[in-house]
Amino acid sequence: MSAPHTHFWREASRLMNDGERFFLAVVAGHSDHSPGTAGAKLLVSASDKTLGTIGGGIMEHNLVERAATILRQADFAPEIHALAHRATGEGEKSGMICAGSQTNLYLLCTPEKDRNTVAAIFDCLQNDRLGTLRIGPGGLTLDPETPQPGPGVHPPRYELQAEGPAWRYSEQLLNDRRVVILGSGHCSSALAPVMLRLGLAVTVIAKGVAQPLLAEWDHAAIKFVTVNDYGEAAALIHYAELTRVIIMTTDVAGDVAGLVSLQSLPLPFIGVLGSLAKIAVIRARAAETLGRPLEETNLYAPVGLPIDSHTPEEIAISVAAHLLSLEANISQARQPATGAAVMP
Repeated sequence: MSAPHTHFWREASRLMNDGERFFLAVVAGHSDHSPGTAGAKLLVSASDKTLGTIGGGIMEHNLVERAATILRQADFAPEIHALAHRATGEGEKSGMICAGSQTNLYLLCTPEKDRNTVAAIFDCLQNDRLGTLRIGPGGLTLDPETPQPGPGVHPPRYELQAEGPAWRYSEQLLNDRRVVILGSGHCSSALAPVMLRLGLAVTVIAKGVAQPLLAEWDHAAIKFVTVNDYGEAAALIHYAELTRVIIMTTDVAGDVAGLVSLQSLPLPFIGVLGSLAKIAVIRARAAETLGRPLEETNLYAPVGLPIDSHTPEEIAISVAAHLLSLEANISQARQPATGAAVMP
């Protein structure tokens, strides 16, 4: 699951169950330099609780004040609102001068109308299931009939279709930024929370019963799976085409077993942690076990940018930076209209 999204909709569902209405703002699209990015959300409840952000600054301050007024109304028709973050030029100004622009959607959610939909959205996120959140002039809906991701079938995570007064926002609830970490040692314990805070769905697969050393909140958001042997890893990875795997077990045998197992999957990224000397041994043993050379196309060994990292925390940053640098390269090559990042 993606922790920020899941936490947001968990709280939204709780408010609905408590009989409380809330104002919801969603960033439906953005350009470069915009403080609000596609998919970002802000909730303002009738009891003055706020959750999330759509970019902050005077833009958000003004919106929170407006939300308080809307929450006192009996009804409110969903709106689409394009804002430019500059002092001059065309378009309505947000009051911010950081450059770029964003398009926000505003709607009022009430228990009578939206309780079941909000609960279903949270259930999809919590259980890592397919589903499409949609917002239009008619309000908030959930479409469970989402195409299964795979080769040639990868709808954009956030998409706004707007032609004149007609508009519709769609958001794929399944997180397409996914990482599986093999191992639960100190490096895994440092890396998993970093990946989580970067918005990835994180799964830790570990041999035995030892769990990574994580904070209580991270334990609730990171999926943990135990195996008897790392050779079982491939069978436990769902949506392989979307998943990056980082191998950092506690011994060479575990690394080799995991690497050999993963050769059967169409993974876009396999990273192996270790020194050059250790990586050479892992490569040789894995190739010997397979009886053929390793598939090198998406193999990054050693994983991590060379920043002279030594501690688990430094290693976690180097691995995260490696993934993000590749993400940036692919994002620039594809030049997505929303400016949203796409991981390899």
